[in-house]
Amino acid sequence: MSRFLLIVGALLTGYGIVGLVVDGDRTRPGEWIKWFVAGLFAHDFVLAPAVLAIGVLVARSTPPRWRGPVQGGLIASGIVTLSVYPLLLGH
Repeated sequence: MSRFLLIVGALLTGYGIVGLVVDGDRTRPGEWIKWFVAGLFAHDFVLAPAVLAIGVLVARSTPPRWRGPVQGGLIASGIVTLSVYPLLLGH
């Protein structure tokens, strides 16, 4: 089953990339690539260190029963915030 999903995912990714390039006048691939690369850097240099630092603080100050849900909620909130921040700024 996982091999099937991998193949489907690869085909859909290929379809998306072809559509991005073929309809370049509407999709502006250069702008999309800049946004994608900026997202990777934001993840590696902003989100990941922030999650680690906040996770340590939460682990020290939250009761063990609530530690996992609180940390998971903070991780999800950080990902959503970084993903939509450029859109909120109007870029």
